Amino acid sequence: MLYTSHTIQGQIYIPAFNWVLMIATIVIVAVFKNLLNLSNAYGFAVATVMFTTSCLIAIQIPALKNYPIILGVAYFLSFGFFDGMG
Repeated sequence: MLYTSHTIQGQIYIPAFNWVLMIATIVIVAVFKNLLNLSNAYGFAVATVMFTTSCLIAIQIPALKNYPIILGVAYFLSFGFFDGMG
């Protein structure tokens, strides 16, 4: 583990981790074999993250913000609908 700054705490560089990321990237690209498959997987991942985020925000609206449940449901129906279409 190498520290990249003497003045700012928390900035580190781990060479072994970069090698692991490089090998994982090469393996993933090799597994998908062509750009279309890789871009489809990326699109699915982005859509899944967006839908999950909408679900979690809809849960947090009444739970943490103490707003009425109907606002959480309205949020989920509007944003969850569009995220679910993707």
